[in-house]
Formats: sequence, structure tokens, C-alpha cells
Amino acid sequence: MATASSIKASEKQAICKKLTTALKKRYSSSVPKVDLPVMESLVFAACLENESYERAQEYYDHLLEVFHDWNEVRVSSITELEAAFEGMEDPDWRALRVRSILQYVFEKNYVFEFEGVRKKTQDLAARHLGKIPHQSPFIVNWVMQNALDSHLVPLDDFMRDTAVALGLLERKETAADGAESLKAALRKADAPLFAYLLKSLSIEPKIREVVLNELDFTDEEFDPTEAAKRLEEIISAAKSGKRKKKKPVRKKKAASESDSSQKTAKKKSSSSSSKATKKSPAKKKTKATPKKKTTKKSTKTTARKK
Repeated sequence: MATASSIKASEKQAICKKLTTALKKRYSSSVPKVDLPVMESLVFAACLENESYERAQEYYDHLLEVFHDWNEVRVSSITELEAAFEGMEDPDWRALRVRSILQYVFEKNYVFEFEGVRKKTQDLAARHLGKIPHQSPFIVNWVMQNALDSHLVPLDDFMRDTAVALGLLERKETAADGAESLKAALRKADAPLFAYLLKSLSIEPKIREVVLNELDFTDEEFDPTEAAKRLEEIISAAKSGKRKKKKPVRKKKAASESDSSQKTAKKKSSSSSSKATKKSPAKKKTKATPKKKTTKKSTKTTARKK
């Protein structure tokens, strides 16, 4: 069976094209436009991680309504900011990341403006954004792609899990690793649309349930050459509501094997002892009792040691 790391970049590129075509029929074929300055793009990306564009925009606007300005957000507590993200995944982490962005930018420039990053090379810009505390790879990569026009495929945890279930990534790959893997399989012009379509798929609640069930059902890798077929199966399972039952853990088999080996050993032991008894009947009469006691003690001692 082929794995994500065993196929060529050209093969993976063809697979991604098939998936893009299939997903365009299910979702919009145009990527939502988010035209924001760099600092505001970072805040928006913190709202977008593991969420839809619509929900991210809703909470971004809500944040600006609840607080007077960016400085008030910067000096607010995590608890106060967390309330603004209530209803989203990991509101505490979003609050921490947003406040960290504003604190970092203000301490560097003494204004809430980060446009100087645009003048840097893409490598330097990525390093600069990566210095902001508590930021995830998704936030940095999304801003690099959306605001700085870099060739990247931003992946959050939901997108990464979905890519693994489709066979595009291996289980050992993190969201950051997966972003690099998919970058090689996509042209720069195709990357934004593919990332948007993968995100749209990953955030559907029923699809998310199926994906997690698939990953929990087996620890084997999925064949990337069957990604289009797996996409159909995942969508079909989401519609039907059917879930796969996890296979029995292999440890149980190992335990049964050890039980059978122990039984075999006991049989051999009993047969050998009976043979010994037949050969020396005289010894059985004179030293039968001491021998049995010694055998029991040694057996108990051995059992305890085990």
C-alpha cells in the first residue's frame, strides 16, 4: 500500500487536483477575501483557526465591539478576553494569542501597526512573525499566505486530521509538517483554494466526527492514491451517521497466546512429573510428603516473583 511519503510530488499534485474538483462541487470555488493590515491579519487568523471564515469574521467584529480599541484589548485579562470568544474552540488560547500579538507589536513599535514586515524577505518575515509568543503555525502561515503573498498551505489541527484521514499526510506529521508536505504538492496559485476547501470540509461537525472515528478505528496509514474514494466514503458516512467500531486491541491477542503457552507448559510439566513418578515408585513412598511441600513453596515463590 502506498503512503503519503512514498508517492512522488507529481502524483500527490494530481491527487490534490482531483480533491479540489470534487470539493468545489460541495463548497464555493472562490476563497473569501480578507483584506487587512498585518497586525489585524494576525488577530483574524487567531479567530480563524479551527473555525470557518464566517465565524471568524463574526468573532473578529465582536471583539472590536466589546472593547473600545486595541489598547484596551492589550491590557485586558485573559478571562475578560476569553468571554469575547465564548462559543468557539479553545477560547482561552485565542484570548492568550490575541493579547500576545498586541503586546508584542506595541512593545516593538509603540503603535498598533506591523506593516514593516512587508518590506522584509519572506524568510525574515516568517522568522519575525514566529517570534510572537504563543502563536501557532497556522496563524503564521495564514498571514504569510494571505497578507504577504507567500507560497504556503496553512493547516490547523482540524485540517491536519482531515488530511490524514484522506491519506494526504501520515499520522506522525504535525500541522506544521503537513503544511510543508502539501506545499510541494500544490502550485502557488492553487494553494489558497485548496486550503480553503480543506478547511470547509474539516469544520463540518458531522465530517469532523467521521474523521476522528476513522483515525480511532485503526492505527494504519491510509492510501493517498485512494483519497478521492475516501472523500466519498467520509461524506457518505457523515450523511448516514454510521460509525465504525474500533478493532480489538492487539494486546488481547498477545495475552491469549501467552495463556495458551502457559497451558502447554503446564501440560508438559505435569506429563514430565508423572513420568518421573512412574520411574521411581520407591522414592514416592519414603519422600512423597517433603517433595510435594517443596514443589508448592517453589511454585508460590516463582508466582510472587512474576
